[in-house]
Amino acid sequence: MDEQIEEANARLKAVGIAVRVHKKGDYLYLRAILPAKPGSKKQEPHWQFIAATAFAPWVRANKVGLRRVEREAHTVYQALCNQNFNWAEYLKFEETEPEAPPVVTAAQWIERFREDYFKDKRETLQTLSTWRNNYDMVFRHLDQDGPLTIEDMKRLVMGTKADSRSRKGYCEALNRLARFSGIEVDLSPLKGDYSPESVVPRDLPSDEAIYSCYADIELPHWRWVYGMIATYGLRPHEVFHLELDEFMGGGEIVEVGRDTKTGQRYCWPLYPEWIDDFGLRDIRLPPIKLDRDNQALGGAIKQAFRQQYGLPFKPYDLRHCWARRASEFRIEVASAAYMMGHSVQVHMKTYHRWFGRGHYQLAYEALTRHPDRPQPPSKRE
Repeated sequence: MDEQIEEANARLKAVGIAVRVHKKGDYLYLRAILPAKPGSKKQEPHWQFIAATAFAPWVRANKVGLRRVEREAHTVYQALCNQNFNWAEYLKFEETEPEAPPVVTAAQWIERFREDYFKDKRETLQTLSTWRNNYDMVFRHLDQDGPLTIEDMKRLVMGTKADSRSRKGYCEALNRLARFSGIEVDLSPLKGDYSPESVVPRDLPSDEAIYSCYADIELPHWRWVYGMIATYGLRPHEVFHLELDEFMGGGEIVEVGRDTKTGQRYCWPLYPEWIDDFGLRDIRLPPIKLDRDNQALGGAIKQAFRQQYGLPFKPYDLRHCWARRASEFRIEVASAAYMMGHSVQVHMKTYHRWFGRGHYQLAYEALTRHPDRPQPPSKRE
């Protein structure tokens, strides 16, 4: 905490606040030249401490407490400048070490973490979904009425399957909660070896199979969803978040809106002929409830493809095939990654690992047959 306190004091000094933060044991204090306390033998203002627990009983020497104390430093200095500082507001505790504040339960820490999480975020369907799936689903298994402890957090982590996505998610969520509450623990060593690369490679459908299965979908709105995902490599839920003005004006580009997993971006068709083959300019959205989070929207598409039409592959397979097709079109990785809405690292790790030897052979042959490729010494002039 010493480094964070130094940074806080530097911020106070930079804006002319003549109040400083100090740490004694597990507690934080403000120090400033303050008026004499009522009943004090000293009559003139002098350096004195204010215990943080006097204005926020739950505050301890951690990141959350420091933010609260730094805000109070501004309040104290403003009162001093206005000559209306009142010791009565801060005499709940003496300058000596205060008694330990009431135990803060896990439920209270979770609620404060949630408030901090949404401090800079709008509560939309997507952000609420992220909170629910990535954090609330983990935190609800803590002992809500007891204190937040390292032992309880480790218990949750070890209750998940080793080397799994669930184990990794629990470690990440609980690490963030621990840092927020000032608990010094790193659960990362427990998360195991899970990473997207460890997922078993799947056999992707050929473009011929994708084209053929389109005709098996009877309802035109589900055909449109299928065609858009296949042609533009969209995440399934993104078909409900498209800006199609340019597309309907005869263009080929579609714009993915901001309320999606990775925000706004532009997408190009592969194959462009599929726009007409799949009748994509005849926009027909499925008559389903749209005021749901992205995960629920994607689930509705997956359910329709599987249960109503028995398609032999998942909606996400259509997206993966777009990534394969982008490489066959010799679109550079950075551009393909942008069009798909993720980083180059994710593109390489998540998509290229599913490409078989035949795919790489085609790419190799296309490159070696290109007229502008480098030539060996024997062919140079």
